Amino acid sequence: MKQPWWKIIWSYFKEIHIESIDSELNPELYVCFSQGQYQLCVKDAIYSFGTKYDNYWDTFSKLDLSQFNGKDILILGFGLGSIPYMLEKTKGFSANFTCIEYDEEVLYLFNKYMASEIKSPLEFIISDAKIFMELNRKKFDLIAMDVFLEDVIPPQFLELDFIENLKKALTKNGLLIWNHLYHSENDRNKADTFFENKFLSVFESGSFIQTQGNKMILNKKIVNLQNK
Repeated sequence: MKQPWWKIIWSYFKEIHIESIDSELNPELYVCFSQGQYQLCVKDAIYSFGTKYDNYWDTFSKLDLSQFNGKDILILGFGLGSIPYMLEKTKGFSANFTCIEYDEEVLYLFNKYMASEIKSPLEFIISDAKIFMELNRKKFDLIAMDVFLEDVIPPQFLELDFIENLKKALTKNGLLIWNHLYHSENDRNKADTFFENKFLSVFESGSFIQTQGNKMILNKKIVNLQNK
């Protein structure tokens, strides 16, 4: 959905509330317009923010995205579609996206505000991401793990069985990008403990990219990552 020119300009000075919606899974779910882009929020977290979703934007800027052009990509926690929206900013980029989102109201908001902005084919599955991964048999070239409830990753997604199911779902050279909060001291302790004690026990070559306030955990080391 396009906003009028004056609202686009005004959004660079003041965040504009667009719509709030009742959701059993995400109380206080709302859409606002900020810096010319739609933002999906709950009380204590931002779920999507176009190209301003800096944790993934900064990570993608360090990767050769051409390797995923035309490939199969899985998104766990779809929001307003920031991840495919950002990937399509790479010239000529298109992929086959499988999109897992548990909250039907979130998909309603995506269809209302952002669906027209994404050109790649999207397959939507309304499901708990853990259950989906237990049943999934498909292989993906890129998996983006972006599941939150408010500003917390639910504990069932931090267990070894879930991480192992992600590993099974990757192609031989596939890449997993896992978004973990890294704002507060508590966030940092949780992220570091998860990475060292759980993640590396499944992905021995795991690495991470530090962004502002987030630790983006990868299943492998990326060649020349620091030089990009």
